[in-house]
Amino acid sequence: MQVGARWLLFSYSVPKEPSTVRVALWRRLRDLGAMYIGPCVCMLPETPEAASQLSSCRKAAEDGGGTGRLIPLVVDDEETERDLVAEFQALRAAEYAEFRERVEALLDELRREGEGGKFTFAELEENEDELEKLERWLKKIESRDVLKCADHDHSVELLAQGRAALEEFRAATIRREVDLET
Repeated sequence: MQVGARWLLFSYSVPKEPSTVRVALWRRLRDLGAMYIGPCVCMLPETPEAASQLSSCRKAAEDGGGTGRLIPLVVDDEETERDLVAEFQALRAAEYAEFRERVEALLDELRREGEGGKFTFAELEENEDELEKLERWLKKIESRDVLKCADHDHSVELLAQGRAALEEFRAATIRREVDLET
């Protein structure tokens, strides 16, 4: 982003009980990748999607007996803008790091199972399910990564390694299972 970049500030207040409204709002804002700057106050870079989703959050707060405010901001101070971008990207970097840890765990699992000769369809199915979860998770992170965190490309590359390792495991499993049947 640049000086004069637009952000959306969202604040809300909802009754403590029932907690369902508060928890639902928190989950929606987390899924959007909102950056909290205080209790019940968060920011997102302005995009049409963010504006629409935050408007929906405002309505949810109001429907739940509370208030919601959506305020467009223009940040015209270079240092403040740099700090906001860095903080937003740090949130995405943490998500990408956790994602990569899970991909590394899948790669380790495939390696251990291969070394142990555990080429079974049950193991294959379990690992395929895990890869599918990781693919969905990466798409969620990418949808929040509107400022393009530097960790994105490494995460995509690591997932490609996971796909390749799973394909090798799949081929070995099929060879083994076919050999056992003949």
